[in-house]
Amino acid sequence: MIRFGTAGFPLSTPKNGGAIEALSRVRSLGLDGMELEFVRGVWLNPEKGKAIAAASTGLFLSAHAPYYVNLNSPDPAVVGASQKRIVAAAAAAASAGAIAVVFHPGFFMKTPGKEALSAVTDRLKELHAVLTEQGICINLAPETTGKPSQIGSLDEILSLCLLVPGCRPCIDFSHLFARSNGQFNSKEDFSSALDKIAFSLGAEALTRLHMHVSGIDYTAKGEKKHILLSETKFNWQGLLAVLKERNCSGTLICESPNLEEDALRLKDYYHSL
Repeated sequence: MIRFGTAGFPLSTPKNGGAIEALSRVRSLGLDGMELEFVRGVWLNPEKGKAIAAASTGLFLSAHAPYYVNLNSPDPAVVGASQKRIVAAAAAAASAGAIAVVFHPGFFMKTPGKEALSAVTDRLKELHAVLTEQGICINLAPETTGKPSQIGSLDEILSLCLLVPGCRPCIDFSHLFARSNGQFNSKEDFSSALDKIAFSLGAEALTRLHMHVSGIDYTAKGEKKHILLSETKFNWQGLLAVLKERNCSGTLICESPNLEEDALRLKDYYHSL
């Protein structure tokens, strides 16, 4: 069974409402969870995290770390700051009972692919050691990214998850579509991606997928912006059909601009199959 949620507070959350009000709105909408958005900074303290954990019983929570992360930067200060941002997001998310903290690994920045991936792997191992030392129990979830200039092809993300303890992939299927300039878009493509995940991480990985989906627009350089499902050429119906046919389980976060409207559209379509 796939559970569906929004990337951040539903837009229909009462004005000035916080995370607990947002979770209440998630329930009333009939959705299954939510991703806490720390993309511009970590706003959650441990005390508030405990209150969110108590309010989220029966729902799932994940989190997205700040966008300002580049684990492949040639500047050690940038790498150190990136690691600190991920640790802060992981600590806040864990206090709220989240299952994973999602992040973008970084950019190639003229570094050869294997060298860049090796650097990110080493820095994620350092991150895992810090989280373990601090007793922070949460999965690190490097995300497939929408531009070829970013580290984040499916193969690259699976490599990180194979080599770094405590890592599980965040598969953003819309990003893979944009990254490929629309070529990754058939049921066969989606099924092949699932095969690759199972081959790399074991069949059990298909029972605890963490996924992102939205409408998406792209250029020759990859992802341009998120758009509505009704406006996209991304074959989200085919993706949901494959997930159902393959008996996959896990969580699916909707990042479309209208959030809960498209999240419900995804959930309703999935359950209609």
